[in-house]
Amino acid sequence: MAKFVGFLLALSTALTAEAKMPEDFLQVESAAWNSWLDEEMNVHWHGVSLEHALEDEFGAAMITVDNAADLQTPITFNAVGRSRRTVLWRLSKRHNITFHWKQKEEPRIFLGILETERRKRSIGGVTVTTMTAVMRSDPETYQKHKEAEQIAKEKKVGDTTYYSIDINRDLPFENGATAWFTVVERYKVVSRK
Repeated sequence: MAKFVGFLLALSTALTAEAKMPEDFLQVESAAWNSWLDEEMNVHWHGVSLEHALEDEFGAAMITVDNAADLQTPITFNAVGRSRRTVLWRLSKRHNITFHWKQKEEPRIFLGILETERRKRSIGGVTVTTMTAVMRSDPETYQKHKEAEQIAKEKKVGDTTYYSIDINRDLPFENGATAWFTVVERYKVVSRK
């Protein structure tokens, strides 16, 4: 019984800590980045590394952790309907990880929209993403895409290369019809010095 009460107390403490996110958590000077941090997410992770989650859903910004080993922490988390800021707060409390905002520049425009934005379109009453927010990549992955001639567009800004890959998708409907559309996946890679 004492173990159960201890568990409930620990769970209650953890939930209370997660619920009380400080107002200044990851507040940044840029209105555009603050808006991006406050956007709701629509993703669920199950057993993926923190590094994968940061590169995928948070890839447009430079967010670091104190201990590089924390990036290999497997996470399972339902981020649907939660803001990026709230997700980072809850992950920091759940896994005892400290996140740091290292993004210095304002969001850049690549392919006509800010790197923090997505482009969506309705096809047959279904909303689909036709252009992703910019995600982080690494030099090796960039080189593989380059060698396979998969890069559709490319733009170099300082030591950062923005690039896109066109992915053809099909959208099946209940009546058996299928719509084809292209998703433009956008990435950025920083040159290693």
